[in-house]
Amino acid sequence: MANLPPASRSKAPARQRRGFPVLPTLMLALALPTLVGLGCWQLARHHWKDALLAEYRRNIDAPLLDLGDGPIPEGSQFRRARLMLHCPAAAPDERAGRNIGGASGFAKFLPCTSGGRPLQLDAGWTARPDPTPLAAFSGPMAGRLIPDASGGWIMVAEQPLPPLQASAAPTLDTIPNNHLSYALQWFGFAAVLAVIYALWLYRRLAPDDRPA
Repeated sequence: MANLPPASRSKAPARQRRGFPVLPTLMLALALPTLVGLGCWQLARHHWKDALLAEYRRNIDAPLLDLGDGPIPEGSQFRRARLMLHCPAAAPDERAGRNIGGASGFAKFLPCTSGGRPLQLDAGWTARPDPTPLAAFSGPMAGRLIPDASGGWIMVAEQPLPPLQASAAPTLDTIPNNHLSYALQWFGFAAVLAVIYALWLYRRLAPDDRPA
């Protein structure tokens, strides 16, 4: 067979350009602002937590609050205070805790009142569980104030009730501030999603002119 001129040699047809992907682009337009918004929200939480921890540090070094029968003012977290407490004899609620020497054991919590308002007293620490009820207590008690999960207050007694040892005072190490890392994660997810979409869109729209 005679050689054909180059112009007449067969070629594989070039891949046709596909239409613009409307639905994936709309999904991206919804996902990216959401991810960036979550990152911005975590940044705001980071600044809020920094300010809160700074307030708590000031409270730790603040002078003793002599509150009598209360009430406990807002913003008293981690402050030393003295309150008139009324604690009936009761079997304490035992929770994992440490003493002032750092030894692990159990902190004993008593339900008390001050001026008719409820308050939990960390009455002291023991090395082993002991369900023996503690004697009733009524009088002034000094200790460190921390909020509990229900919105009330806990006082960690500086002078434990006999025969207990003093529990370790609360520290700011128990309050995490991971919001900055969370913000970076959300921004990272947004960046990865944008890069993946851009590469996929390029491959989808670019024509394939390679010969067969």
